[in-house]
Order: sequence, then C-alpha cells, then structure tokens
Amino acid sequence: MQKTQDKKHPVPVIDCPSCGKKNSPLTTVGPFIKKGKPDIYVSGCSNCDRVPLGESEIKGYISIEELEAMGWSKEKP
Repeated sequence: MQKTQDKKHPVPVIDCPSCGKKNSPLTTVGPFIKKGKPDIYVSGCSNCDRVPLGESEIKGYISIEELEAMGWSKEKP
C-alpha cells in the first residue's frame, strides 16, 4: 500500500468507521445516468457500502496484485 494513487496502485483502501473493516478496498457502482449530465459512479466500502466522506478517509492505494493477495479475483468462485 502507498499513500498516493498512481497507475500501479489504483485501488483506494479505507479503515471503515461504520463496519470496522480494516484495509477495505472500495468498490464502485454505476453509472447513474441523467440526460444532459455526466455519468456518476459511487465508490464505497466493499464490506458495508459506506461511502467515504472525503479524501481524508482514504488510508492509501493498493495494486491489483495486492488486491488479489487479499483474496479478490476477477472471476466468480
């Protein structure tokens, strides 16, 4: 994990204050669409869906390799 986001570390991680999950990668849902407006995507805790209140809640950023090491995969089990 590193403090800043870059091409190798694109996945934000939080210690969720709602569910207590540590090092929870954020998941994204969307797009939410409204005619004439840009699409909106919302990222939240992968355990409870709580949306961070701001950048100050982002603990750091992880790579896809680190995400996979945490047990996440692209395919359904």
